[in-house]
Amino acid sequence: MEWLPNQVSLRAMIILGIIVFTIEFATALPYFYSILLMDDLAFNTGLSISILLGYNVIMVLPSILLLAIYILFRGWIQNKLEKLRKKLVNAPLSSVLMAVAVIGAVLFNIGIRGIL
Repeated sequence: MEWLPNQVSLRAMIILGIIVFTIEFATALPYFYSILLMDDLAFNTGLSISILLGYNVIMVLPSILLLAIYILFRGWIQNKLEKLRKKLVNAPLSSVLMAVAVIGAVLFNIGIRGIL
């Protein structure tokens, strides 16, 4: 983690920009595909825009719900997250990395099966 900067600097902004671009580009791929698909199906502009707006609402709604739940139950959630943080800090790093790798592999497998 020493490659991550400790202060705000030009280098920090460039690294942050690269990380955000990588994440945002990966999440934008369904938009590009849906635009190409709607273009192939020859939908009119109004219908295409309404489909994309509906898709955005569906994709953003879980984040908004999580934010609302966090605002409503801040104390309880903060307590649970603090307990989880303590467990993760005390756990061996190899165990945490292995758990993250297994979860990532399972989610990747589910995603690939959904595409194919």
